[in-house]
Amino acid sequence: MLDAPTPGWAQRHPLVVFQTVIWALMATLAVLPAPVSPPVPFGRAASWVLSWSLSGVFWSSVMAALFARLPDRALRSFRAVLTIVPSALLASSLWLGTMWLLEPIAGKEPWLPPSLPPGREYALAFLRGSMLLLVCSGLFLVNLLSTRVQREREHSLEARAMADQAQVQLLRSQLNPHFLFNALNSVVALIAENPSGARSMVRDIATLLRRSLDTDGLKDTTVKEELEFVQLYLKCEQTRFEDKLRVTLDVGEGLEALRVPPMLLHPLVENAVKHGLENATTLPLVVQIAVKREAGQLVFEVDNTGTLQGRRDPLLPATTGIGVRNVRSRLEHLFPGRHAFELFEREGHVIARVALPEVT
Repeated sequence: MLDAPTPGWAQRHPLVVFQTVIWALMATLAVLPAPVSPPVPFGRAASWVLSWSLSGVFWSSVMAALFARLPDRALRSFRAVLTIVPSALLASSLWLGTMWLLEPIAGKEPWLPPSLPPGREYALAFLRGSMLLLVCSGLFLVNLLSTRVQREREHSLEARAMADQAQVQLLRSQLNPHFLFNALNSVVALIAENPSGARSMVRDIATLLRRSLDTDGLKDTTVKEELEFVQLYLKCEQTRFEDKLRVTLDVGEGLEALRVPPMLLHPLVENAVKHGLENATTLPLVVQIAVKREAGQLVFEVDNTGTLQGRRDPLLPATTGIGVRNVRSRLEHLFPGRHAFELFEREGHVIARVALPEVT
């Protein structure tokens, strides 16, 4: 319901942060022998460490670019090992070759023991480089998988938000032509016998449609605004059906400012009016809307006199329109495991009940 926070620089550039941390650590490890070795001039040590670190960053970045191209199924299987080991060995060889080329500038590793046989320093450098790059590769793959999982989660949330918005648009697209057709027929009937009522209904219809457009693109609205929209809709319906429809509204104290998904209550009320009149055993049809707080949740109840007919599911009648099904689906997307939705018959009343977390 609330906008996601904008990702920071570190979240947008995870590889840069990862490489900085890893190679700062590796450079520190490289100079650990210094306290137990003969003193080395600072310039010579700094020149070698800088050359060693930068060339290591370069070849590990090449490996990172290679791994980033691997599909998820390869990263999560034994194929990852078959990629990491040869890549680390090859990158270590290239790293060693780079240091050999830079030797006239950076010199040899300053902390090597003087008694080391000629050429042995290259073998040690290769083994050390291979081990460091294997560790770096493993850490990079963990970081890469974590980033991809997070990205998939964000895409899933975006898809859910888009699906919810599409459902809201679908509700609006159904409301406008369906409601306009019935409402305009009522206006035509009222023009001859009640011209002032017809004019009032036209104004209410225009206001209702304008409010529908005003909420386009909104992720949420307040309980008060949702109820105002529903009341405007019911005013039009009462003009149509006159004494055949009676409406009551009961709102708990302090609930009007809470945030709710837009167009959540309207399809339940529309369903109560439409199917309530179709299945009514007595008139007038009484529709009661209640908004209350129960056990820390916000509860909407839409109660209409009548019965459910042709039920296939104990909670969902066969005649229920797509609007109610969309409400159920939207709640599952927005509040998974944290909501309740019921549609049932009790003692001559049909009750739609929605319970969801309170959001301020």
